Amino acid sequence: MRDRDSDSRGQARRSVGRPRSLTLRQVVEAGKELGLEHLSISAVAMRLGVGLGTIYTYVENKDELYSLVAVALSERPAIRDDGQHWADIIRANAAHDYELLAREPELLRLVVSGAVGPEEGLIALETQVALLVTRGFTPEKAFELCRESGRIAVGAAVSAAMARAWERQGETRRVKVTRALLEAPDDQFPHLRAIGSALTDDERYSDYRPLLERVLTQVAFERGEALPPASILSI
Repeated sequence: MRDRDSDSRGQARRSVGRPRSLTLRQVVEAGKELGLEHLSISAVAMRLGVGLGTIYTYVENKDELYSLVAVALSERPAIRDDGQHWADIIRANAAHDYELLAREPELLRLVVSGAVGPEEGLIALETQVALLVTRGFTPEKAFELCRESGRIAVGAAVSAAMARAWERQGETRRVKVTRALLEAPDDQFPHLRAIGSALTDDERYSDYRPLLERVLTQVAFERGEALPPASILSI
């Protein structure tokens, strides 16, 4: 991320009037701390203790601020190769995706709208695939596994974000689903009614781990391996 106080040649611009005391990185970090749901120019200015005009020195408008913060949130910590099992690499990546998107559902909207490009995702994907290749996977199989685990985590994160949104409106998902079933005709949703409490179990509804473990178990079986339990660091 290049500081707005530098020109295209990397040389510092001359300040006019009082020297600036912020950097673009500080503005973006303040935005990350606020989260996309509460992000605004005024909120960032208040958090940093500066006027609105100072923030507009670094970003042109709220959309640009959103994009910069979204990209920063999308940045993944580098995956270290500590000799961990391939399944723990997948588990750690899925946990990161789930926690980020469940906490910042607005990020998913920005990604879908094209406001956030694929660069960060490609960097992370290349790293994961490379690590799996060193553990005996072909690039194609490694990519398929990363893609499948990502889909599982993202789907669960969307479910968790939706449930949290309902809670902020004053009702849990369990209450909403139960009421919908009670108000529907008795002959409607026969198969869903047969599921019982599993349908209204909020924790199970947004927990990606059981499905992910089934996928990992199948991959381990195909490789002729026994799947080790998840390490503490990968949860």
